[in-house]
Amino acid sequence: MPKLKPCILVVDNDTHILTLVQRILEGEKYRVITASSGEDALAEFENQTVDMVLLDIIMPGIDGYAVCQTIRQNSNIPVIMLMAMGSDREKVKGLDAGADDFVTKPFSTDVLLATIRSVLRRSNAILPIPSPATFNKGRIKLDFVNKRVRVDGEEVRLTPTEFCLIQELAFNEGKILTHTQMLQRVWGTEYQQENEYLRVFVRSLRTKLSLKRQGSSSIESISGIGYRFNK
Repeated sequence: MPKLKPCILVVDNDTHILTLVQRILEGEKYRVITASSGEDALAEFENQTVDMVLLDIIMPGIDGYAVCQTIRQNSNIPVIMLMAMGSDREKVKGLDAGADDFVTKPFSTDVLLATIRSVLRRSNAILPIPSPATFNKGRIKLDFVNKRVRVDGEEVRLTPTEFCLIQELAFNEGKILTHTQMLQRVWGTEYQQENEYLRVFVRSLRTKLSLKRQGSSSIESISGIGYRFNK
């Protein structure tokens, strides 16, 4: 029996977009559940078994940020946010809420499907375990086996993508990683030119791990080249 493709919960109060995305996904043999409000989305998530959520931000009542935060209280399921404007501020806010990725409206079918494939791949990836299997640097402790991060003894919840990113930086502590290297290793070859995309994720990771203080950061930006996790 062929393996069933993932079930995706699509949430958008715009019925045109909701129908369009449903048709695109079902055309690729994904199983689809739809919801037109934040309240309906949380109800469906509670009562159905889904493998991913495509989540609009701007909705009446409970907005996409709040829905994502609620999901993240008990689940690491992949969440992709659908953004109408897609400013850096919105993107970082979405990542801070727990989203794994984002797609800016209007989007093409190819971009939507590529993002879904990439997020599912990262979510299901089995990362190589560095030796040693833990990393301790000042206020930060990484557990590569259990994919957990602690800052000042407090656990910080990261998405699978964010953990892949901090693991890559920590594993190469003290070395400069180029934008292309980081994008290829964490997101895949289809993202290797997306330098601005990487910048948004690094900014979010710094905020979550409280790594940016008084203009300095453990994740150092090397202008025009990439990033370095400082010793």
